[in-house]
Amino acid sequence: MLIRRLAFAAGVVILISTGLVAIAAPAFADDSCYFNSVTGTAICSINQSSGGSTPTVALPTVNDGSGSAPAGGANGVALTTGAASSNPGQVGGECAWRVLNPSPPAADPRWQGHSPATGMVLYNLCNGPIAYSFAASLAAAPPAPLPPPDPAVLAQQAYAQLIATLTKPTVGRSPDPNHGDPAKGGEPYTVVNLWTRYFTDPATFTTVAKTVALRGVSVTVTATPVALNFDPGDGNPPVSCPGPGRAWQTSDGFDPPTAGECGYQYKAVQATPITATESITWNISWVDPAGQRHAFPTYATTNASQLIVEQIQIVVKN
Repeated sequence: MLIRRLAFAAGVVILISTGLVAIAAPAFADDSCYFNSVTGTAICSINQSSGGSTPTVALPTVNDGSGSAPAGGANGVALTTGAASSNPGQVGGECAWRVLNPSPPAADPRWQGHSPATGMVLYNLCNGPIAYSFAASLAAAPPAPLPPPDPAVLAQQAYAQLIATLTKPTVGRSPDPNHGDPAKGGEPYTVVNLWTRYFTDPATFTTVAKTVALRGVSVTVTATPVALNFDPGDGNPPVSCPGPGRAWQTSDGFDPPTAGECGYQYKAVQATPITATESITWNISWVDPAGQRHAFPTYATTNASQLIVEQIQIVVKN
């Protein structure tokens, strides 16, 4: 005869309604019948006597109307889905464990001192007086870990952050744009056929990197300055040099720029101010976790200023 109580004992068998699975009994206090509120599956260990059998405790489905109503006033709801059982004759029958519905009040002794929020009360009508047991809810399984991020997505994030920090060139030019022609209201100027040096502060012409890391994946995007460009604004194409350039020095005289210098010659007077633009060209790339390098399109930071182009008049006195 089935002993109508749930307890820890030798020979305990745990059955899951979605399939028979024999596992070690979990270490819970007093009872060994547990209800998974996430999956809706009750898992019970049943202490059975010689010749007895273990009924399946499964997902509650319909009112089976078997036997007397338990205390609480309603017919029991059968704990069965028709899944496989070690005792098929008892699935949904008199000896099936059922959820007591409605649940008794919180102070009812059938909760065995537990809070109703932590589980449910089961009952059994098998061959005699009604037996009750508390079934504790199983904690929800922890969420599955998120997959590692796509390195290319991280690279795009790092790229967006990086280009926001890239510096513009300073407006460096010889003659110095901060010392204009007094006769023209202080307008910045240069002179026809004179080599106009252009340059930027070297601090703006340095490699910059940005790293983004997420869930164990790290990507670094690097921007390297490769050219300083000068668009003269007179309709001629821009010129370029591979470094930041430098200001004119007395020792340069009227010589053309040499290595490390950048320059342009205006060939016509520009009495009305024109806009000249300096820009830094950046090569931007990143390396994936496999060591493969990937390139972003080149990027440019710019800065513009105005100037006039004057003709030097030489007065010869006899």
